[in-house]
Amino acid sequence: MTILVPITRVSIQSYPSGDDNPIKIVQGSRQRFTCASDGGRPASRIQWYLSGTNITGDSKVQADICNPGCNGKVISSSALEYIGNNVDNGNNIYCTAVNIVGHIVRSYYIDIVILYGPMISAISDQIIQEGNTLRVISNIDANPVSMLVWWSSASELSFRQYGPVLIIRNIQRTYSGYYTCHSMNTLIPSGQPSQNRTSVKRFYVTV
Repeated sequence: MTILVPITRVSIQSYPSGDDNPIKIVQGSRQRFTCASDGGRPASRIQWYLSGTNITGDSKVQADICNPGCNGKVISSSALEYIGNNVDNGNNIYCTAVNIVGHIVRSYYIDIVILYGPMISAISDQIIQEGNTLRVISNIDANPVSMLVWWSSASELSFRQYGPVLIIRNIQRTYSGYYTCHSMNTLIPSGQPSQNRTSVKRFYVTV
């Protein structure tokens, strides 16, 4: 006769970030998660969830482990390869395991922060009368939102202006030409080195 032994615990880990929670993942990069039960009889079936949506299809079942003296109680595990997507920012990943019908054990939640570089919205070409003030506002989406924004001119290489709004007072015809909005932020993913991301958007000013 086989005696059923229900599992009591399920653990979840991420690699290489370890126990970070929330975990910071760069958009488009791969993050590995593992889920493992404690010893039970029979083996457990593991399911993965992204904020309540079942994503088990993206995982792989690992071989059950029966350590010496386990008396038939096996440790079940599964690995999930997650690819960072900015629509998942603020969601969470967790897993469940069941080895006896009706007895479900859930891991704790790992919150997800998706990092991505600046994305500058299109800036329309500008037509302005000489002597007026030119104001161009940048619209930038990024995570983290802390970033450096600056402007340059193709016709005047020494021109630099910092901040999210380009302002040129008493503009002259000599200021006509291409201008560029530059933006940069620094991504610091969990367990990985930091990386700078930049974006540019070009437009033309006619005076």
